[in-house]
Amino acid sequence: MWYLIETGCLIDMDKGGINGTSTAFRTILFMSFIASISGLAALILKGFITWVKEIKLIEELKQKNYETEMALIKSQLGPHFLFKTLNNIDVLVLKDATEASNYLNKLSDILRFMLYETKTDEILLKKEIEYIEKYIELQKIRTANANYVSFKVIGNPVNITIAPMVFISFIENFLSIAPIIK
Repeated sequence: MWYLIETGCLIDMDKGGINGTSTAFRTILFMSFIASISGLAALILKGFITWVKEIKLIEELKQKNYETEMALIKSQLGPHFLFKTLNNIDVLVLKDATEASNYLNKLSDILRFMLYETKTDEILLKKEIEYIEKYIELQKIRTANANYVSFKVIGNPVNITIAPMVFISFIENFLSIAPIIK
């Protein structure tokens, strides 16, 4: 039987190879080596392809997660808040343009915070508190009562991190049910 081509010559494993010596063991060993190398190369290639697919999937999931977070943030912003605030600032422009400008800057800061600062999993509590303070200040436009809402921070929030937008839903709910005293 003829099994292998070695250096351009077919080797007859039954009768012996070159110089009459049997090369069956060397041939089988060589074939096993080639098969092992081929299998290893195929395994490495398959692993690489799987790795690339996983990276693409992770990137797609990150993009979808980002889009979902942005949609959530935009929905939290709420058109009612924005329209009410802009209408209140519009009325304030006629009374006190400087104060109206101050409130527009606060609204701008709030929008910037909601769109950019909340992209990460954690933010500094200090930034969240600044956001809440500006939000409450904008809500105070609705009333002439300076004591409409009191917000006090106890402790030092400098190096504490939290998930973004954690407290705003509590503040919004409170302000929506709080009586407006003019």
